[in-house]
Amino acid sequence: MKILLNNRALVKISGKDSEEFLQSQFSNDIKQLNQNQIQINAYCQHQGKIIALFWVIRMDESFLLSFPNDLLEKIESRLKMFVIMSDVVLKMFQVYSVK
Repeated sequence: MKILLNNRALVKISGKDSEEFLQSQFSNDIKQLNQNQIQINAYCQHQGKIIALFWVIRMDESFLLSFPNDLLEKIESRLKMFVIMSDVVLKMFQVYSVK
């Protein structure tokens, strides 16, 4: 699979609890996402206001989230806040314009 990401952040989420962790955080049913499929999701505040819209990709036993670079700090801090005692590993990447 080839993916072109310009000015996008990419978060890799792995670990044995990653599917359940994401299921509890996002708007769509992560369990319906098959291997190498892409699903759009909303990340919302507890009041229901949307923080971000992004793509979720299932790859092997991991998930990749793709969203604009300017949302990275906000999404990273929020995801880390809810990891707590789950077996989940977060890796953040930023991609800038590719020429």
